[in-house]
Amino acid sequence: EVPPADFISYPMETNAQTTIAAAMGPALDAAGLDPEAIGVTYGSDASVIGRAGIPVVVFGPGNIDDAHQPDESVDLAQVQRASEVIETLIRGYGR
Repeated sequence: EVPPADFISYPMETNAQTTIAAAMGPALDAAGLDPEAIGVTYGSDASVIGRAGIPVVVFGPGNIDDAHQPDESVDLAQVQRASEVIETLIRGYGR
């Protein structure tokens, strides 16, 4: 589906001191993943949510180079690991 002509995917940034950003690092570290926050050049719904004043982080399994392709796929092991990160994040959120 093509976005409407007036749709703009704005850049976003979440302060590292927000609860969600601060909790994400330890959740990634616990799963053996690099907890360093990085910027990316692709858009996501996070930019719209962030513009509404809600702190957001972008995280998920797969490789962005494979996204939105006819043969798009995600390794199930990555989905499992991502779900473990999210569970750890939820359990530790706000502590």
